[in-house]
Amino acid sequence: MAAANDMRVGRCVNIGNCASADTRKTIQVPVGADFVCPECGKSLVTLQGPVGPAGRGVPAWAIAAGVVVALGLAGLAVLSFGHGSGAGGGFPLGGLGKPEPNLRLGGSNTIGDKLGPALAEGWLKSQGCADIEKQSPAKDELVLTCKTNIKTLVVTVAAHGTKTGFDGLKTKTYDVAMASDQIDRVTAADLSGLGDMNSPAAEHIIGLDGVAIVVNPANRVASLTLSQVADLFGGRISDWSQLGATAGPVTVFARDENSGTWKFFKRQVLDTYGAKLRADAQRFEKGSELSDGVAAATGGIGFVGAGSAQVARPVPIVSQNGGEPLLANSRTIGTEDYALSRRLYLYVPQREPALAAMQFLAFVDSTAGKQIVTANGFVSRDVAPPPAADSGSSKPRNAPHEYLDATGSGDRLNTNFFFASGSSELDNRALGDLDLVANYLSQHNIPPERLLLIGFTDDRGGDQANLRLSESRARAIAEALRTRQVSPGGITGFGKALPIRDNSTEEGRSKNRRVEVWIRP
Repeated sequence: MAAANDMRVGRCVNIGNCASADTRKTIQVPVGADFVCPECGKSLVTLQGPVGPAGRGVPAWAIAAGVVVALGLAGLAVLSFGHGSGAGGGFPLGGLGKPEPNLRLGGSNTIGDKLGPALAEGWLKSQGCADIEKQSPAKDELVLTCKTNIKTLVVTVAAHGTKTGFDGLKTKTYDVAMASDQIDRVTAADLSGLGDMNSPAAEHIIGLDGVAIVVNPANRVASLTLSQVADLFGGRISDWSQLGATAGPVTVFARDENSGTWKFFKRQVLDTYGAKLRADAQRFEKGSELSDGVAAATGGIGFVGAGSAQVARPVPIVSQNGGEPLLANSRTIGTEDYALSRRLYLYVPQREPALAAMQFLAFVDSTAGKQIVTANGFVSRDVAPPPAADSGSSKPRNAPHEYLDATGSGDRLNTNFFFASGSSELDNRALGDLDLVANYLSQHNIPPERLLLIGFTDDRGGDQANLRLSESRARAIAEALRTRQVSPGGITGFGKALPIRDNSTEEGRSKNRRVEVWIRP
């Protein structure tokens, strides 16, 4: 029998009708009480089983993804009839005598190459499927079909680039857009008929990745600054001897125009440092194929998601003057300290998202979904100290003595709290991470007073003003955690110290305005 103070953890999916659902708020309900949203009264999707006073977590991902109670038997019955004649996406399933897709994923190849299909398969299994049939009607397209006791389920995955995912949402070709870069203002405005695509109800961060700069394994260049990367891809550096490496021409490999990885790289590197991609660059739809090309070319250099590096060699990157070269790993990507860290997204319409899409998102957010994200080479949304293999030193060599004294022998959690661009409001990742930090402390029986929050600013303004502002950022996070019954024991700030990005750009400054999270001994 569960203890009287054991809790179940869930989330409301009554999107558009409930603020708790729209903000993806995590809700704890005592075991034995009605498992419903306290705001709207609708049944909750289970994210985790009972959590007791000693921090015992019992995963309940099968319940989370099945959501038979939470979403209703009537809704599930509708799913068995698919989407009707409007379904498309290059999958002529009706012509094959099969039902229309229940769920259609489209967009990013970074996600859709392996992670998207793996998540789709996991979701189907959670729905009661045992044997799943897979067909590939075209390159980078997959159809997964299975039968439960009461119906046939079909999921399609088309991985042709982030842009195609957003296009598919607009034309109702896809239920879920996979994106390896955040939706931009122009695209969000173009999709305004679907609602606010920047809202937590539409934008779902499923994990993190780093864009690795990769070279031929024989190339021994020790590290690169972002400006040097721009010079290499733009042609201002055309021979490796210009960087002190073995002489030889530089051969450039890049993703194609539909790629969210390309869009991210272009904005973060080429546009920032005033470069244009070399006209003779070889372009690829898939990161894995690009990596293979770099590995086969003596002077090759390219950019891929860190999980797609394969046999090509990632190079440590310096994000700003005086900074340390960092490789993309679970620690540097999780905190977004790595200069080319990025978030992976799933987007659904804010208004009237498909029922199956909401079921799928609940599964992705479950323990099993996060495990699939990690198993496919990405960094999941779990908040914890990084694995020992990636921990290294969490403290930069140029850290102030006061910073070293404050953190002592503590463990830094693999997240930073960031704020929305040009705003004092938390961004969508931070809103979700508040719950994740609170749950981590509960699950591991860590007293909240061991929690240390350290704020930082960009370099605009005077030293004293920045010091006060950095402390106020840490206090803002502390106040948000107190609403979750977590009272941090330490709050401090170090102003403009320890930037993780170049302060010469607005995007860089936004990353420097952050709050670190530490667990003190």
